[in-house]
Amino acid sequence: MQILCHLSQLIEKSAEKYGEKIALSYRDYDREQWMGISWNLFARRVDQSARSLVALGIGVQDNVAVFSQNKPESLFVEFGCFRSRAALIPFYATTAGAQVQYMVNDAQIRIIFVGEQQQYDATWSVLGLCHSLEHIVIFDPKVERHPSDNISMSFDEFLRLGINEPRYQAEVQRRVNEAQDSDIANILYTSGTTGQSKGVILLHSQYRFCSRSTHQRFSPSLPRMLSSISFLSATSLKEPGQNSVSVAELTLPSIYDRSTSSAACARYNPLVCVLYLDFGKKYIKVY
Repeated sequence: MQILCHLSQLIEKSAEKYGEKIALSYRDYDREQWMGISWNLFARRVDQSARSLVALGIGVQDNVAVFSQNKPESLFVEFGCFRSRAALIPFYATTAGAQVQYMVNDAQIRIIFVGEQQQYDATWSVLGLCHSLEHIVIFDPKVERHPSDNISMSFDEFLRLGINEPRYQAEVQRRVNEAQDSDIANILYTSGTTGQSKGVILLHSQYRFCSRSTHQRFSPSLPRMLSSISFLSATSLKEPGQNSVSVAELTLPSIYDRSTSSAACARYNPLVCVLYLDFGKKYIKVY
């Protein structure tokens, strides 16, 4: 049975239901093997991330960026943002420094999470031009920091910020209780091939609508299935043996425009759909 709830509660409720079952798997290239992360551990890391974001002063609907390859930490931070009602902005792992500068300044990003050396170096190269940026959090402990770097911390250091602080936990719970479908979940920047990148807004209401709609359409034929969210740059779904099903009306994101404080209708329409996974056999893999 699919769990239908606000994304600020999704991992918590999944952990209550599935406990020590594997939620996701990632490749440990040092050990050359796949490592599993349980729903319970996933939920703990998400809650720790939310508390630490609050500890760093991230407010409701403040913008946070993740600039990294696919890593479990990226998911911890993203759902930590949902839990603390912050908006998460993902950057491509190969984004150049000039584009990092533009997106950080355009969205007034206060914290950026970087994956490895390449992302750290790109961020550091434009740090002096990113006036809103207050903290860099590094996922990979092997990253070599600049000698004059006094604003970065490791992900472990970040997680420790919210430990044993009841006030941060209380604030996170308050935000979860007050979370709205109208909250911004993500801002996705376009490639900028015809000009400066535009920030495409995705609201929690869009995730909820697509999740509910897909559940109603497919769940009767797919019992015991768990859902996860995926992005497809398309405007239609095609099922085997059926005509193309238009979903343009499902997600109509807006362009993020800080200069005018307005949201203009975007032609760019990333489809948000729900993929069903057999919980007993498959799980999310992070490469």
